Amino acid sequence: MAGREEKALEGLKIDALHKFLAKQFRRFTDTRDENQSITMQDALMSGYAVFSLKDPSLLQFNNERTNREENLKSIYKVNKAPSDSGMRGILDEVELKEMKKVYAGLGKKLRGAGILEAYSYISGHTAVSIDGVHHFSSEKINCCQCLECIKSNGKKEYRHSLLSAVIVHPDKKEVLPIANEPIVKQDGNTKNDCETNAAKRLIPQVKKLLPKEKAAIVEDALSANGPHIRELKKAGFRFVISVKPDGNKYLFGLMERLEGLGKVNEQEQEEGRYIHRFRYVKSLPLNSDNRDIKVNFLDYRQVDKKGKER
Repeated sequence: MAGREEKALEGLKIDALHKFLAKQFRRFTDTRDENQSITMQDALMSGYAVFSLKDPSLLQFNNERTNREENLKSIYKVNKAPSDSGMRGILDEVELKEMKKVYAGLGKKLRGAGILEAYSYISGHTAVSIDGVHHFSSEKINCCQCLECIKSNGKKEYRHSLLSAVIVHPDKKEVLPIANEPIVKQDGNTKNDCETNAAKRLIPQVKKLLPKEKAAIVEDALSANGPHIRELKKAGFRFVISVKPDGNKYLFGLMERLEGLGKVNEQEQEEGRYIHRFRYVKSLPLNSDNRDIKVNFLDYRQVDKKGKER
């Protein structure tokens, strides 16, 4: 087993990963006419190189591609890099479903090398953080899938966002991205609607990528709603979702009433300059509209020696 894992770890070194990506990209569907001077592998690996090299724009990559020609070939397996406009034209036609196959392959590599097992935490659970990521905005450039936002100055801004799932561990600096789902205009008119609808497509992907792991989904307060939690339960996931008094008045109000009746578990722990205060109740209804969804409620507060909450 150790020898197999060591061999699998070799496959996670940067040169081996670049070869893996190049091989995967060669298989992508090319809808262009035959005899193109730029291959799909070169276009896709060039797109990857833009992010790897932290270029601020495709134009910057274009201006540097001649000087980088040798490095692009030896490190990124790019035989001929496209221009910035050429790269846009090729990559705009790539279907997202093909990119998801690459994530599946990377997931297998992580499992084979024992990395996923190393990221398991409490009771063998793997923490998967899901959150929205804003990655494009413009007042002029837009497409049919752009989200539209009216800014404080009254101008309309077009945006692109992703709902991303990454494996995290409290003792590790590195996170492992495993799935992404675009949030598109058709998903709704509010941030809550958009992320909830995108999550319906993302959650099955996470389940497919982590079929053997006990996943615990970690999310912010936007996800503390009945429809989304039903999707998590349907997938068999546990979850840790933050809640706020303004957005979850029912839960906080119920907690206060139970505390008045002495039915809330409380604990304090002093550590250095601070006191950690915990309040805990099991199996509370999520809200008045979803009483059948039972959740465990944990309220944590950090207080200094003068009684000031932080």
